[in-house]
Amino acid sequence: FPPRIKGKPKHLFSTIVSIADQYDELTSDQHEVSAQSPSQALETMTHAAGLHDTRLLSIFVHMMGPFPMGTVVLLSTGETAVVFRQSIDQRFRHRPTVKIVRDPHGNPVEPTPYDLTSCTSTNDFLAHIQRVLPPAELRDMTAVQVLFAHSEAEGESRPRWDG
Repeated sequence: FPPRIKGKPKHLFSTIVSIADQYDELTSDQHEVSAQSPSQALETMTHAAGLHDTRLLSIFVHMMGPFPMGTVVLLSTGETAVVFRQSIDQRFRHRPTVKIVRDPHGNPVEPTPYDLTSCTSTNDFLAHIQRVLPPAELRDMTAVQVLFAHSEAEGESRPRWDG
């Protein structure tokens, strides 16, 4: 990054790039340090008070959502899914649309969209995200690759954020 000029505030673009750069560092394997999941990285950045402009960091975290696109999660049903779309309704930020890529036994399945805001007739949610699967725990990335290939076949070049 360009050095800060004495007496001048850090440029807006430099601040934005530094936030994105830290996120990239935290979510990538680096020198014997395992990558964090996207949601862990956002939490780490949020708790590092004073490192970034709080307003810009808040916007970045809001834009990414609690479970950023591509996050691999284990559902309460035992299925493995990949976060595909953020919920438009802010009340359901923790309930994105996912694509199920493995059944409860870990067998690959055709990527199937599933909206985690789906409810029963008594307004009980059908499923929720039980936990984020850390990169080191994933057996392979085939499921994610299949998901993105399937998305391109549907006319979407990548998952998109609707919020």
